[in-house]
Amino acid sequence: MSTGCGNGGAQIRADTAEDREHILSKVEESYATLQGDATQQMREVASEWSRLNPSWNKLLYTDYHGVTGNIAQKLQW
Repeated sequence: MSTGCGNGGAQIRADTAEDREHILSKVEESYATLQGDATQQMREVASEWSRLNPSWNKLLYTDYHGVTGNIAQKLQW
């Protein structure tokens, strides 16, 4: 399973591959235990925030951008 992007910015950090797998397992378990009504709660938060601040989505969501340069040339497989 992939744990991040090619430049490593979103990869799980650990000293060994075994430690990374252990951390990843914990993250996956945490996501699996989220309450089923989290989506409804998110809709309620979005509705309330949209009334309070027209730019609410900039506070709640992140933006992604391309990495400048060709990182693939630096990767060692």
